[in-house]
Amino acid sequence: MYCKACGEKSIDAANYCPNDGTLLLPLTAAKFNVAATKHFCPDCGTPGKGDQNYCQSCGSSMTQFSKGRSGAQGSLPTINKESLQADKLLSTVKLPSMDSFKQAIMPVIVSILALIIISFSLLTFSKEAFDTLMADVADEADLSYMIEEIADQTGADIPALDKIFGLPDIIMVSHFVHPGLYASFDGEMYGEEGEVETSVDIWSGLFIYLLVPFIALFIGGVVAGYRNRNTDKGLLESNLAISVLYGLALSVISLFAGVSFSEKIREDAMNLDIKLGIDYSFFGSLFTGFIMAFVFAGLGMLFAQNFRKFTGNLSEMIPYGEAVHQAFSTMVRGVILLFVLFVIFISSKLDMAKDWATYELGLQGLIDKIYLFVITIAAQLSVYIWNLIHFGNFTFTGNENGDPGSISYSVWSGLSANGEGEQELFFLEKGLEMMDIPLYLKLAFIIPILLFVWAGYRIARKGNGIIELAVFSFVYAILLAGITAITDMGFTAELSGFDSGKMEMAWGFSGFGMFIRSFLFAFLFSYAGSWLTRLRQS
Repeated sequence: MYCKACGEKSIDAANYCPNDGTLLLPLTAAKFNVAATKHFCPDCGTPGKGDQNYCQSCGSSMTQFSKGRSGAQGSLPTINKESLQADKLLSTVKLPSMDSFKQAIMPVIVSILALIIISFSLLTFSKEAFDTLMADVADEADLSYMIEEIADQTGADIPALDKIFGLPDIIMVSHFVHPGLYASFDGEMYGEEGEVETSVDIWSGLFIYLLVPFIALFIGGVVAGYRNRNTDKGLLESNLAISVLYGLALSVISLFAGVSFSEKIREDAMNLDIKLGIDYSFFGSLFTGFIMAFVFAGLGMLFAQNFRKFTGNLSEMIPYGEAVHQAFSTMVRGVILLFVLFVIFISSKLDMAKDWATYELGLQGLIDKIYLFVITIAAQLSVYIWNLIHFGNFTFTGNENGDPGSISYSVWSGLSANGEGEQELFFLEKGLEMMDIPLYLKLAFIIPILLFVWAGYRIARKGNGIIELAVFSFVYAILLAGITAITDMGFTAELSGFDSGKMEMAWGFSGFGMFIRSFLFAFLFSYAGSWLTRLRQS
């Protein structure tokens, strides 16, 4: 038997919850009158506060009752469910113990193994696609052979292509830990003497990459969840332990990712010291690994508790759990719906895309892998469009040696540009109008609106009020801002030496701007959904 207020497990013969004192069985024959509040628990003697209904130590009633002569002369004290759950959560939240870390080792190992298998498959596909692309573009030229020839001629120990970007790099990129590239050339070349240094920071926010850590950590979370099945005790502590260990494991992997290359070339016309390298942030890997493990492994643990409810388990586990559940569900439903629509649309244009890739670009070898490209593009577009129909501004910016330019687009204000971007504005506007994209985007606003109304309706049906709607909107805005941040794309390159300069290019949405807009958007229409619930009940 489980308590309907806090979810605590009780024996079948119990009348009251041992955790919060909630009545577990229907109150029929007994009639009670409320008397004075006791200052000490009658069973264990633990001191209690004046407003305390039940003993925090043993769960016994701290209120005196007497049997009524006719009818109910009083009622049991009203129990605030959210307050009880908050007290329960705060009382159980603590740093993971050594036993928790020991129990977390196996789920983390399972997650790492799954991560390696998935990343290796992705690396194999990427290498095949790259080799095919280079063969098509370079007219069957073998890039690896060309690198070997250069190495033989110069005597330089140039690393092979599969050593430059390997399995650890795929793992880093799939966790959105962006690489930093650096190169320096110092010496003399064809009579010119000096030093040139360059650095490049790249962020490749392909949303489809998120599937890699999600699947791996979800599996590990399921393994951990089955150990704590049918109880929510220790779930948070276990999840924290898994997150810490996984973050540490990912930061260790970052040390093996990338490449470092140093060579001295001594020939008649060249006397150069060359340094090349790719590296990843150790602390960035630690932080990203912790956050992803906490979310994705936590989802796996909830799935193991009750796969039919999934995140709905949160309603019985944590304060405002229904609001958190609805926030996550709304995000997933909206993005998946757009993804399916884009897959259908792009698939309907597949023959046209194949002809264009074959005859216009000459990429015949990639036709066999076009379906994976369709999925990748559909996933990216679903996130971008989801941001646009939350009043987001998609911005493409560029800056070359202090000469900036940008183009922005929003559904209701249309295109705007400044600097170099103004030259392309006219053609972009005409292209969008010809395909009726502004009209379709405005109609698409009905999707999040309906989802928000439904979420507000569900939250209100649970008897929750304005605070729960605010929590729902806040959690939803956090989720969308996080997805927005990881799906930004671009690079920054800086050169110093003979020709110093800097170039920047980026496209995406503002994470902070999306947080504010999505919070207000979600709160407004979820409130409308709660109003419909109250209207129906009245």
